[in-house]
Amino acid sequence: MSSGPSEQHRQEESASEKRASGAHETATEGLTRATECPSCGTPFASDYCPSCGQAADPPISATAVVGGFFRELFDIENGFWPTLVGLTLRPGNTLRRYLEGARAGLASPGRYLLASVIIGIGINRFLAWTGVGEDPFDGPTPPATDDETAGLLVESIFAALGQWKQFFGAQIWTLSALLMAVLLGVLLFRLFGERLSRAGEALTLGAVLSGHLELLNQGAKLPCSPAVFLWTGQPLKTPSFLLTVVIQVGFVGFTAHRCFGPGWRPGLKGAFAAGWALIEAMAISLIFLMGHAGWLALTRPERFGTPEGAPAVAVALFAGMGILSAVPLLLHAGAEAYYRLR
Repeated sequence: MSSGPSEQHRQEESASEKRASGAHETATEGLTRATECPSCGTPFASDYCPSCGQAADPPISATAVVGGFFRELFDIENGFWPTLVGLTLRPGNTLRRYLEGARAGLASPGRYLLASVIIGIGINRFLAWTGVGEDPFDGPTPPATDDETAGLLVESIFAALGQWKQFFGAQIWTLSALLMAVLLGVLLFRLFGERLSRAGEALTLGAVLSGHLELLNQGAKLPCSPAVFLWTGQPLKTPSFLLTVVIQVGFVGFTAHRCFGPGWRPGLKGAFAAGWALIEAMAISLIFLMGHAGWLALTRPERFGTPEGAPAVAVALFAGMGILSAVPLLLHAGAEAYYRLR
């Protein structure tokens, strides 16, 4: 009679051992079916590699490639959108957090600047496609003039502008944004050197502010272009320069006040840095434009049908205009040398 429970106990132990053996075999079989990560070689049996995060079956379709590009560029979930909202509503607090080391939920300065340039190009293309704006990459049409020498000057400048826009449109747009970021960073570092321990912090501010200024300018252009078209019947050729100045000076001044305040002096310093950076960027553009226009007038006078001697006069005038354009840069260099040597 006592052997019954013992027999039952042995059967339960045997069943338990079989289940354990089966679980072990299943686990072993799962490991044998594990995927080897193509990036680091780690075997794993889940959807993503536990070592480097590589997907087990990464997509290679065209849709996945395009979607991945925009997802990585704008980083909607963790970077671009929170940075855009933060800089628009709380610019001083957002920049102060970044300078203090916060990175979660904020886009990197370079990514934010590049994304703003791509958005700006896309908005201008869209406005040109709808007919309410002029394509910024189309060559301009020079005005007519009866004076032959003046005609050479005008034709040379507009020919240089046309070549820039035709061959280097998007590149110039990107270089202009980078130039503004560098100039703004240099000026902010000089004006707020006691609050910025490294030049990299100033360049960070310049890149983020330059990118956001591009977005603000394009955001203002979106409603202005249809309004101008409905009012005048003509596409908006260029955004209002006064509006651009107001946005740049006002936003950077307000941001500097909120970031480096309290008091009115940080706001005035920021506004001065924004205005002077805009002046220097225009000066550099004019120097290159005058040099290019002078080269065209000197090497291709037959293109414009000009009389003998007119190219030399044009080159001399272009050289003088280029030297005058360099005055803001020389003043900045002199001030920088004074502060370094005093």
